[in-house]
Amino acid sequence: MLEQQGLKVWLVDARQMKYVPGRKSDVQDCQWLQKLMIYGFLRTA
Repeated sequence: MLEQQGLKVWLVDARQMKYVPGRKSDVQDCQWLQKLMIYGFLRTA
């Protein structure tokens, strides 16, 4: 459904993010993951 709405969906390995410091809430986690994706630090599974 997300792709049908024009969103690009990525499946990433959560273990990569398990020990990333500074994450405090779901909103901040989402924003942090977005920044990592923008800078090319996330790999799709």
